[in-house]
Amino acid sequence: MNETVLTLMCDYLKLVTYIENSFVFRMEYPLNCMLFIVEGTMWTYASSDSQAGSGISSMDIKPIGKWHFYGEELLDWASHTFTKLSVSSKHVKSQTKVEAFVLMAKDLEAVVYRYKQCWDLVYSNNCKEWHFLPSVVSVPRRNNAHPRPWLE
Repeated sequence: MNETVLTLMCDYLKLVTYIENSFVFRMEYPLNCMLFIVEGTMWTYASSDSQAGSGISSMDIKPIGKWHFYGEELLDWASHTFTKLSVSSKHVKSQTKVEAFVLMAKDLEAVVYRYKQCWDLVYSNNCKEWHFLPSVVSVPRRNNAHPRPWLE
């Protein structure tokens, strides 16, 4: 990914802490940010109502932890029209205390508008391979607003 775009994205990252057992995203609710986990564990799951009423439900629960991210659907949203915000396809709930960087949808929109030509090129080349978190946290930030204890 272009270093200028990465640096600008880093400028918008906010470090947040989620307490144990708190919902971060709910299925079918607007997805207003991307989440990059730096510490802790979350669960992603979608409940199945295929046997509703019979008292039976099933869930495919998957843990996500350090260096994982959620909300990549926003990349599609940011690369198209910015009109219809994506919705979460799963519930995301913290299993433990979680520290994560978030990139708000409105901030991603600002990055794309500022570097539209570069964004289009980057997105068209590797949009399905967004394993850029290590790159994001290793880019020096101008204001050092975000602590990076994992690099010490």
